[in-house]
Amino acid sequence: MTKKFNELFDEVISLWPETLDTSEKKHHKNGGANIPILTSTHEKIERKIFALDQNDLLIQVDWAIYTVLHQLARNQDSIVPKDIDREAVCAIFERNVLLLPASL
Repeated sequence: MTKKFNELFDEVISLWPETLDTSEKKHHKNGGANIPILTSTHEKIERKIFALDQNDLLIQVDWAIYTVLHQLARNQDSIVPKDIDREAVCAIFERNVLLLPASL
């Protein structure tokens, strides 16, 4: 993990609440799940990030955090965002950043 990723991660994870009660969820037959509190929290954080200058990489870090938290929340009724696997987030972030236009 790069220093830049760690700085971005720290900035974004600070926007997430300490814990999330993810007990309310609907599992789908295809293996997916709808977790309303996680989705609404992510949307609030995304709006905060969009208001910032130079937000493209922060949005990508937030999406990676949301992705890993969603995987956890499918099987847990409570999650602690700051305890997330940073390396898993970094892997998703790096994969998504490779897909961004070169002008960023």
